Amino acid sequence: MEFETIMREITGGLTGDSEDDVNYLAEQVEIYKDHEMSNEIIKGISSIMWEILPVDLNEEYDKLSENDYKELDIAIEDVLSQINKDNPEKALSIIGEIIKPYKDWFVEDESLEYLFFQNVFEMVLYLEIVKPSKFNKIIPYDFGFLYFLYGNLLLELERFKEAECVLEKSIRINPVDTQRLFELSEICKIQKDMDKYFEITNKCLKYSYINEDLAHSYRNLAYYFLEKENFDLASTLLYFSMYIFPDSKLAFSEIEYISQITGKQIEEPSIDDIEKILNENNIQFGPNHELLNIAVNLAIDSEENKNHETALLCYEILYELTFDDKFKEKIDELAEKLK
Repeated sequence: MEFETIMREITGGLTGDSEDDVNYLAEQVEIYKDHEMSNEIIKGISSIMWEILPVDLNEEYDKLSENDYKELDIAIEDVLSQINKDNPEKALSIIGEIIKPYKDWFVEDESLEYLFFQNVFEMVLYLEIVKPSKFNKIIPYDFGFLYFLYGNLLLELERFKEAECVLEKSIRINPVDTQRLFELSEICKIQKDMDKYFEITNKCLKYSYINEDLAHSYRNLAYYFLEKENFDLASTLLYFSMYIFPDSKLAFSEIEYISQITGKQIEEPSIDDIEKILNENNIQFGPNHELLNIAVNLAIDSEENKNHETALLCYEILYELTFDDKFKEKIDELAEKLK
């Protein structure tokens, strides 16, 4: 009942004047940001904020229909087709026209951000790990993917500064999407901004919920330490990436490269040695434990509320990352129910 009491107190302070109420609600976010129920309270305030904001974007969304989204999907298919035909300039031209009508959308300020997630787990992951202090508006279409494609093409055409700006916009719409973070890290690598590269790579480690992405994160971290000439740590990270995702030819070739430049055979460490070395260097060992706890809690809550699809998704994530048979049993049980 505490949540309902707090929300009643907050709504009781509204005046009906949009500008005053926006400032008032922003103050409430500051007041409750460290509360034990901060996520729920901030989400509640966000809902109120969106109702009272005098933002034309609400009306723009209302104008978008199912057909508009289908047209966007068709346009994206055209872009992907041009990419497959190795016509990056043509693809860039098409996606530039697609984005043009929306270029002034999603302009953030100090109190509002526009988000889109691929699934409920990503949304909860963002709220629990990032703990945003801004109001969140979940937008109805993944416009961030448009910027991701646009940024990819700019990167391919070596327009690095433009690509960086566009990809950062894509990431703001989905801050936990590792593919977008990986792409931005490539620009940092090219521009030799290794501090930013390291920061982004650690975010990827934190947000990875499939093994291939987790292994990719460790390969990228290995590159960072290779640049620092810490060959032992780099090779350890590469071996760990292969332990997580054995099909990685990139990791194997990197180990061979380290062997060549150091002039010595690189011995494969045991998993216990890997854990010890990573712990000594304050590097996350395996999947993020906070992420695993979020998946467990969301799975249990979803199952209790008969939301079998979300529960199944969470158990699949848990099994992917842990190979624990108890999660496999849950997967089979829920799959049967969903039949």
